[in-house]
Amino acid sequence: MEFLPPTAHAYVNATGAINYTIYFENRSNATAAAQEVIVTDPLDTNLDWSSFQFNQIGFNNVTIDVPQGLQAFNTNVSVSTDPNPVQVQASLNPQTGLVTWQMMSIDPVTGQLVGDPLAGFLPPNDSTGRGDGFVSFSVHPKSGVANGTHIWNQAGIVFDVNAPLLTDVVTNTIDAGAPASRVNALAAVTHTTNLVVSWTGTDTNSGVAVYDVYVAVNGGPWTLWLSNTTNTSAAYSASFGNTYAFYSIAFANTGNVEASKSSADTATQVLPVIPAGTYYGLIWNTNNIAPASSGLLTLSITAQSKYTAKLQLGGATYSLSGVFNEYNIATNLVKNGKKYLVALQLQVNANDPDLITGSVINLAEVGTGEQTWTADITADRAIFNTRTNPTPQAGNYTVVIPGTNASSTLPEGDGCGTLSVSRAGTILFTWSLADGTKLSPLSSQISKHGQWPLYVPLYGNQGVLVSWITFTNAQTLGGDLTWIKPPSDAHYYPLGFSRTAVAFGSRYYLPGKATNVLGQTSTPLTLTLEGGNLGQVLTKQFTLNAKNGAVDANGKKVNLAFTPATGLFNGSLPDPDVPGKTIPFIGVVLQSQTNGYGYFLGTNQSGESSLEP
Repeated sequence: MEFLPPTAHAYVNATGAINYTIYFENRSNATAAAQEVIVTDPLDTNLDWSSFQFNQIGFNNVTIDVPQGLQAFNTNVSVSTDPNPVQVQASLNPQTGLVTWQMMSIDPVTGQLVGDPLAGFLPPNDSTGRGDGFVSFSVHPKSGVANGTHIWNQAGIVFDVNAPLLTDVVTNTIDAGAPASRVNALAAVTHTTNLVVSWTGTDTNSGVAVYDVYVAVNGGPWTLWLSNTTNTSAAYSASFGNTYAFYSIAFANTGNVEASKSSADTATQVLPVIPAGTYYGLIWNTNNIAPASSGLLTLSITAQSKYTAKLQLGGATYSLSGVFNEYNIATNLVKNGKKYLVALQLQVNANDPDLITGSVINLAEVGTGEQTWTADITADRAIFNTRTNPTPQAGNYTVVIPGTNASSTLPEGDGCGTLSVSRAGTILFTWSLADGTKLSPLSSQISKHGQWPLYVPLYGNQGVLVSWITFTNAQTLGGDLTWIKPPSDAHYYPLGFSRTAVAFGSRYYLPGKATNVLGQTSTPLTLTLEGGNLGQVLTKQFTLNAKNGAVDANGKKVNLAFTPATGLFNGSLPDPDVPGKTIPFIGVVLQSQTNGYGYFLGTNQSGESSLEP
């Protein structure tokens, strides 16, 4: 005969059931079958005897499931190796805590233990396991039992009339304490979207079994990221521009759970690495556009986030330098001598590091009457390269700044000009405003979104031309443009003005040998001069031939010349009010419309010159 101990030493939950199984065996070298087996198990006094539950009784490949809620049980079963029934009795003595199981082969006639020495329900064991047996039960610890309390268990087994065999003493230790854990600290700012998150936990008794790890994005609700993980680190896929908070909950091997948490163990803000390069941006106060608060920012950033900058503001130019902090923010103060002029703040966009936004705030001195203002900054990194990344907007364009019809205080004429965009994204433009102001060739840079920050200080820095011009489909361009002219002793519009117009333009293609500037072989057109102190509208009909010659219906040449390389035109018409005097005009053609727009200067106002089919 042989027995096996019920369990090894273990920690158990203070509120959960402790499961015991006691095994026994009639060895294969035994000379006879066992007719009676009695198992006794005195329960520890730290156990709640009222919670005792028989589970199963098994022997000779027969398993008996004991109904729940019973602390006393009996039944008869049969086995395949012996014709005699097996009487099974099990009970718990509620006063002493002694559990007893009795299994014996019964003579069906006498109802007593069989007398045949060859009979018995538990034969010597073989490969079928017929000589194996077991009993199992569960019981809870007493309520309030202290953490670390030892619960002892030792069973006795009697085979027939042999001396009792005692199992090893089994010790279960109460684990009533909760585990603890935390996600290890992350950097306040992380410059990668692959977050390596790690955590650690402790449990002084049974040890930590698994963890749940939670995450919250941008202060939102907590969501379960990892469930029942045995790992202590994992990679989290983040996105730039977000803040991620984490906490962990540990589960002990006994099932004890760490207390819930209401705050993060750690958090990190995920920001992109600032790419090295040069940013070009516009400064303007969209709520109150003014020359003093308009300008350009050119910012060069190194791989170490250091920067040098040229700030053009109100027509003046300032040099700056500094470094962006770990939050991709930079601040600077601009001064003239000992006087601080403006405060500059810049922020790299978290979702698009090619974009920088910010503000310029003027530092008005108290008592000077100087107005306080704040202007916005939007700057884009120049990303185009002639060889590897040419801009899709590369080419030549003609541009129009439309005038105001029937106005004596604002130009009626259309400002006009040309511009080119190189494959590297550099813009060169030459314009003529409708008050006669000529803009020398100026340069700028186009962004990856096809936007151009236009800023031109005018009239001794007392006026300005400012706009964001957007290129569309590499064929057209446009944007709200503000033109401010201050009061002065100028011949044209001495009272000054501030006006906003929608500038527009289109791609200009060099005409072929057999076509004119409008891309046609022959184009009937009407030249019109209107406004500009004229007493009447002047018109001239003509045909533009393939060589850009303008001829009227009588075959007479019209005083109108085109520059095929750029799309500019100029000419003159006789002044009907002053014999012998002509009225000169200029303009540009828009091939996309088969039109031309421009202006002429009258006595003290400008008028519109136009070409239409």
